[in-house]
Amino acid sequence: MSRRSHWISLIVLVLLVSLALVSCNQSQKPKDQSQQQQPPSASKETTQQPPPPTGTTDKEKPTTPSAGNEQPQSPEKKQTSEPGKTADNQKSCEASQPVGITPTTPETTAVAGDIKNPDTLITADISDIDSLDPAFVYDTSSGEVLFHTYDNLLAYDGPHPDKFKTMLATTIPSVQNGCIKENPDGSVVISFPIRTGVKFHDGSELTPEDVAYSFQRLLTFDRSGGPSWLLLTPLLGVNSIEDLAKQIEAKATGKNTKDLDFKKLGADSLKQACERVLGAIQVNGDKVEFHLPTPFPPFFAVIAQSASWAAVISKKWAIAQGAWDGNCADWVNYHDPQKEKDPLYDKINGTGPFKLDYWDHKTGDISIVRNDDYWSGPAKLKKVIIKKVNEWSTRKLMLENGEADIATVDRQYIDQVDGMKGVRLIRGQIRMILNYIFMNQAIKAEGNDYIGSGKLDGNGIPPDFFKDVHVRRGFNYVFDWETYIREVQKNEAEQAKGPIPRGVPFYNPEQKTYHLDLKEAETHFKEAWGGKLWDKGFKLTAVYVSGGDDAKSALEIIRRNLQQVNPKFVIEIANVEWSTFLSKSVEGSMPLYLGGWQEDYHDAHNWVFPVMHSKGTYSEHLGIGTQYDDEMASAIKTFDDAKRQQVYNQLQQQAYEDAIAIFMVQPLGRHYQRRWVDGYYYNPIWPGRNFYVMSKKPDAHPNQEYIKELNLEIKEW
Repeated sequence: MSRRSHWISLIVLVLLVSLALVSCNQSQKPKDQSQQQQPPSASKETTQQPPPPTGTTDKEKPTTPSAGNEQPQSPEKKQTSEPGKTADNQKSCEASQPVGITPTTPETTAVAGDIKNPDTLITADISDIDSLDPAFVYDTSSGEVLFHTYDNLLAYDGPHPDKFKTMLATTIPSVQNGCIKENPDGSVVISFPIRTGVKFHDGSELTPEDVAYSFQRLLTFDRSGGPSWLLLTPLLGVNSIEDLAKQIEAKATGKNTKDLDFKKLGADSLKQACERVLGAIQVNGDKVEFHLPTPFPPFFAVIAQSASWAAVISKKWAIAQGAWDGNCADWVNYHDPQKEKDPLYDKINGTGPFKLDYWDHKTGDISIVRNDDYWSGPAKLKKVIIKKVNEWSTRKLMLENGEADIATVDRQYIDQVDGMKGVRLIRGQIRMILNYIFMNQAIKAEGNDYIGSGKLDGNGIPPDFFKDVHVRRGFNYVFDWETYIREVQKNEAEQAKGPIPRGVPFYNPEQKTYHLDLKEAETHFKEAWGGKLWDKGFKLTAVYVSGGDDAKSALEIIRRNLQQVNPKFVIEIANVEWSTFLSKSVEGSMPLYLGGWQEDYHDAHNWVFPVMHSKGTYSEHLGIGTQYDDEMASAIKTFDDAKRQQVYNQLQQQAYEDAIAIFMVQPLGRHYQRRWVDGYYYNPIWPGRNFYVMSKKPDAHPNQEYIKELNLEIKEW
């Protein structure tokens, strides 16, 4: 559940052209235990909408546009004016002395008579939790929980998707401070000195071995449709651990990787694949080293907080729960498990500011409580309860009477909330989110009621129904963006121009798009399936996530317009719970469904890969082949922006011509909360809201500095 910023490019450009590299000092200065630590200067909180309703998917995250036009901050620039940053004069890869991080005492909220549950913040949302294992989680709802219970090596600085600060690492690596080193063969080593004195929720102390294990387990775990590819790509040059093992086997046997079955690979190939993983992430004293075969511009963004897959877990604790023990002889036994059989599926033991209280699987509610021993100072709130409330009328009532402090408000209902007494609206921040309607070109047919008869006979569709480009183009021409934006999004969204949203590097504002045109739709449908489709008709079931009324509205637009084109074109609409939706997306059983994406890091690659690559989060399960893979590989390996722009323009044009999806909208953000909620601000990369910086009090305000900086609008009633 995204941030390639220009400054990240700067890092590696410096890598490539630096005239002198400072050697990476192997010894870390002991920490001055007498110095107090202050809380990180920036906390995180995102107004992330759940699944398809706002547009999310397994990795599905509601996307939030970049918070501004700030130039990426080069990590070489160390600042002493803010907590959590490294000093300017640091010239070797060591733990920097603490820059005055003083733990705060939990805020004791004055209990005003009209503030309900003054120490507890309650949200009313529409999506449930998929898993609590950082190696498994790739959706925003689950990611929001992990955001508060686990820590990462780095964190985002305030609302900026292109600025970083330290977290469990004590230094932001750079060439200048010796923590980034380029080898003669072009490979790169990035070293992170690890903070000392940090404790997990069970009281055990964080070690560099825990950090290394967390990443090594992620790469071998590599569940289907999961986030492991985000680090397999820069560290090992592959998109899956299975691909790596096949490459090793192919080299040893002379066979073609395409002819190899992962389940039949030799034990030696499997062991070597694991050893490659261990070699890519190593402990060196009190540092953890990442060995990259080539520079990878967005690396910091791939591991920073909000990247739940890069959260640090306790090795000893994980093994005790039944997770992989780090042994290369049997890693395959822990690879790609079924969700509920994952030993960390419903457990948490992180170093974050909140601890797991309970997860009610029946209601979908989850509660987290304050970690009073948090290394960066305890949170102001004692408890946060994230409630799953599908019905809009119930969410509305909860917000109105103060039973919920924050509520998910679908765009078509904003008129019912604007003007509500005691409520505050914060709006105007573009979201790095795209919503899609996906057309599955390789539908799983066995036992699948969504495709009816499974044949082109008017009572169903064949599994490869959407393989015909004329079908996909016809569906694009029946979607009415103008009506959807006006009536459902209340004119607070814009039509997407393909897989790359506005605000992301290499976006093409001139990209051609589809529009409502029933005559064009008719033309393509008459050409589809050799002319048979028009006469026979079809019947299928389209799917959205329960509670996502805006997603339902989008499907109703398609259904209505298809009936105008040809009464034989029948779509039924069904909804499923968020966790079920994620599973069905991976198994490929939904023929037509609403999805969405929130970036993992701020780069065009993270937008085209999920929907166009053969191993993409969505595209792998949509029957989209390998025809775009080579172009994507060439774009991410070059620092030539002109070349990258050319390649991404071509990919966006191909996405249009091939009509791989209905690219819906990119929304502007709206956040509704009770006026007694204090400290709110948002970073478009975060998977959810940042409760660490929030509290409840009579004279509450959102973060005034960031509201002013981002020129956001506030309304209060």
